[in-house]
Amino acid sequence: RKLALNKHYQSVNLKEMLEDDRAFTKRSAKRIHRKNKWVPLVAAMAVLSVFDARASDDYDYIFNRGDGQDLTGKNTRVQTYEKYKFSGIHLYTSENGTGKDDTPPPEEQGIGTVNTIYEDAEGDTTSIPHGVVVNPEGVLYFTDKQRNHVKKIMPDGGVHLVAGSALAWEGRRDGRASDSLFWNPMGITIDVSGNIIVADSHNYIVRKITPNERIVYTLAGSGLFGHEDGIVQEMRFIHPVDVTADDSGNIFVADQGGSTIRKIYHNEDTELWESETVLGLELRPGYADGTGNDAQFRDIYSISWSRVDGYTYGACRLHDQRIRRMKFDSLLRDRSEAWTVAGQIDVMGLVDGPSQLAIFRAISGLAVDHKNNVYASDSMTNVIRRLDPDGQVTTVVGDGRTITDWSNPDYYEVEGSSRLVSLSSPFGIAVDVNGNLYIADSGAHRIIKVTLWNSSWV
Repeated sequence: RKLALNKHYQSVNLKEMLEDDRAFTKRSAKRIHRKNKWVPLVAAMAVLSVFDARASDDYDYIFNRGDGQDLTGKNTRVQTYEKYKFSGIHLYTSENGTGKDDTPPPEEQGIGTVNTIYEDAEGDTTSIPHGVVVNPEGVLYFTDKQRNHVKKIMPDGGVHLVAGSALAWEGRRDGRASDSLFWNPMGITIDVSGNIIVADSHNYIVRKITPNERIVYTLAGSGLFGHEDGIVQEMRFIHPVDVTADDSGNIFVADQGGSTIRKIYHNEDTELWESETVLGLELRPGYADGTGNDAQFRDIYSISWSRVDGYTYGACRLHDQRIRRMKFDSLLRDRSEAWTVAGQIDVMGLVDGPSQLAIFRAISGLAVDHKNNVYASDSMTNVIRRLDPDGQVTTVVGDGRTITDWSNPDYYEVEGSSRLVSLSSPFGIAVDVNGNLYIADSGAHRIIKVTLWNSSWV
């Protein structure tokens, strides 16, 4: 699939090459010469078999949108997408959500059928679902960060408030779930004992809701801003945004503000719940893979433990477009390790293919299914990506368009084949025992379910 580039060519007229695609009539791409290399932006950004699309000091890019605005300069980053065809490969660039794309062939319609399972009954846009998790019985729990709620959706579709103020008050209060208060709850998981664990981000704590959903405790954190380990009542977080749990009862917390991964565990010697930083060094953001303090994160946002391989997968959101695999050593912190399994650091976009060439824009949620497929929500390209065990990244949900007017249904599809629907800032993602996906489509104030067509895919 390589595109033959010859330095004697003086221009590339992609407009003519893609004349069958009406959406491209307002686009053109130009290339400029630097260090005797000619690189067309669209090919470099989107045809992953042509180039490693990583922006480097060797290249300058010009991207002319055709509307008088040149996005010119070194390491230009294309951020929104629409479908084009080029040499049998589908490319994605921006068209600002004006009109629907042509329907792709059946093999490109996705992995299942999308249905909305939650949206505010009165269309109140103050509801912002964020984190989601589903238990083995098919009950979905989710956080509503705007209303400071933890809610559940029953298999029959019933929606119930589990914890938090019915009046959406913010605050911090333990005790009966009906009397409890949260403040901007984000990540949510279920531990090995069936407790619901919530990252209560603006309270700087991690909360626990008992399996019977009656009592809310503070599991970890003093409620004071900072970064300290120790017994859980004294530990401090800077901004806990996501949580995951392994089969040994350990809880792992993504402390976005501290650029670290924290572990909450039961010390058998002291009979106390304690915490330790297992990867990263507080307030030292960076991009390095490595062990213990040498591993670095910048804007760590999502983590998800895999029951298949025992690793934890993590991703930063805005400053680092990679999925990392992490292992935690229970005895020696210096043997805990993080390494890259997909994505790149210095380029943002939407490119599928081999994991080392795949490009992400803003990974905002992770989930791992029972076949070790890692699903990643991308809140700025409005799609769900899948990293399979063979190292291939595929877009499986979302048409990639940015919808600016949700009141006009002519501009988007909300249900149907998974690759044909439009999403708006998807964040939390969960997978049930059958491999079906649940997505907090936060910008659309709803939760959707993707029912797989073929269970052999998972």
